[in-house]
Amino acid sequence: MLSRQQQFKRARARCGQWIAAIALTLASATFVLAATPVLKLTLQSISVAGVKRWFIVVKPESLPPGAPVVLLLHGGTQSMHKVLDSHALSAWSQAAKAQGFILVVPNGTSAKGGNTAGNRQNWNDGRSDSAAGDQVADDVTFLTLLVDWALREYGADARRVFITGASNGGMMTYRMLIEWPTALLIVNGTADPVMPWSGGRIAPGNRGTVLSADATKRWWLQTNHVNQTPALSDLPDLVPNDDCRMQREDFPALPGGAPVAFITMQGGGHYAPSQLAPQRTGRLVKRIVGKPCRDAEAVDLAWQFFQQSAEYAR
Repeated sequence: MLSRQQQFKRARARCGQWIAAIALTLASATFVLAATPVLKLTLQSISVAGVKRWFIVVKPESLPPGAPVVLLLHGGTQSMHKVLDSHALSAWSQAAKAQGFILVVPNGTSAKGGNTAGNRQNWNDGRSDSAAGDQVADDVTFLTLLVDWALREYGADARRVFITGASNGGMMTYRMLIEWPTALLIVNGTADPVMPWSGGRIAPGNRGTVLSADATKRWWLQTNHVNQTPALSDLPDLVPNDDCRMQREDFPALPGGAPVAFITMQGGGHYAPSQLAPQRTGRLVKRIVGKPCRDAEAVDLAWQFFQQSAEYAR
């Protein structure tokens, strides 16, 4: 959901080549893999204002020039390593191999001490009323330079650069798109104890405040200049006993605009939708993050949206 500060804080990046995004204020998928190239995973770094910033690249070997790039942003107090090991989001590396794209997984900065190589990181997404928002890390410049690096290093397609994020990574995705509105898919759970559906303070502790899901949606509908009458659809109830149903609203772009899609997970918590999510969780876990929605795979949803949105390149 959109932070109040983010309504007024303009992103400073040259991110016009980013043509679509998925902001999961919760984000994954399984793909059936045929014979595919060997997957190559490397740890890399670039310098941003004299600070070494780290990232992981997942690249199928023998991938020809002109491939798409996907930036995957981890959640708060997570890291580039953890996001690739998570239940749902780990499928992004398999998707890179199956679909033929370069996956770039950057690392945030520690809110305490500014360590850029740690395993408990945050993104400076503009929430000045949160502990993470006190960071001085210039993540806008970092992600922009990272795109430039990927285009130069691999000869990637500048008109097929995509960004996706979960939780704090979803907030950072919002920040990157404020300056250059483009096609956007948002997924929110109505029973999310961390990012409250009705808006308010992010749990737990001092993590800032957010607008409601509805207010956030309306902000992006206005920003992206879309038809306010959506096409409505119910996603199949693949797992009836997960106490979650998913509804989708697709708002087509008006001339000069870019489409917005909004998926509501009725009963869903602070999880990426995925059948890889834990089937059983204890009461304490449910109280902290809610229940997972297992009726769709977030990576499938994201990649399909990216493919459909290529015409909205800036």
